[in-house]
Parts: sequence; C-alpha cells; structure tokens
Amino acid sequence: MGSLNEQSRMSLSALLVRHINEFITYLIQEVIMSQKYMLIFHGGFYDSLSPDEAQKQMQKWFMWIDKLRNTGKYQEGEALIHGGKILSQKNGKVVVDGPFAESKESVAGYFVVEAPDLNAAVEISRDYPDFPLGGKVEVREVMKIEMPA
Repeated sequence: MGSLNEQSRMSLSALLVRHINEFITYLIQEVIMSQKYMLIFHGGFYDSLSPDEAQKQMQKWFMWIDKLRNTGKYQEGEALIHGGKILSQKNGKVVVDGPFAESKESVAGYFVVEAPDLNAAVEISRDYPDFPLGGKVEVREVMKIEMPA
C-alpha cells in the first residue's frame, strides 16, 4: 500500500509541475508579451438600414464584444458621435473647422485590445461587423509612455 501512495504522490507532483509549466507559458505568451492595440473604426454607416436591420447589426457588435471579453482580449471601446471639430494651426493661429458632413473616412469608434503582436490584432479585426456596410478597421499598436513622477 505504501508504494501506491508513493506512486500517487509522484503522479500528483508530475501533474502539478505540468500545470505550473502551462501557466508560466500562458503568462509569458498572453500576459507579459501582450501589447495593446487600438482598432480604429472608419465608416460603416447605418443610414440605409431599416430599424430592424440596424438592431440586427448591433447584435453582431454585442456578440463580437462578448467574444473578445470572454477571451480576455477586449480592454475598452466606445462609439463616437458623428460630427465634432478638427483643430489645426495655420500661420501661428489655431483654426477650428467643422462640423463636417458624414464621410466614409470619419472615425466611428474604437476598441483597445490585447494581442501578442500586430498580426494577432489584425486577426481579431477580421470579425469587424461593419465590413459589409463599407466599414474599415485601422489597427495600430499603442505606445506606452512612462510619465515622470
């Protein structure tokens, strides 16, 4: 009976070591090596959709967000109200332009996601619900800047 107990302890030790190694691999690949990427959504306007079609389209968004949350990739995101202002500087003066009419290139919203690299962030973007509505996704790595204390 003693050898069975010893054998069980060795099996448990091997199992524990395996799980610890898997956890360390997960931490390195998914947590430590992950970067933040911003998915910037352009276009994808719903003007031509009926209220029922627009609701169905929004359900696709909710499903995509749930999928990203459940896999730990979704950090944050917001839709943007159309319009706004653009500021620039001309001849030493700040100029405010806008609001502008709807444009295919206007920014409609953004997500911040976690991914190990740019290619993984692009793969996340392939499920963007507004591609059929002419929408586009710009994928950019977020630069982390340490602010001095």
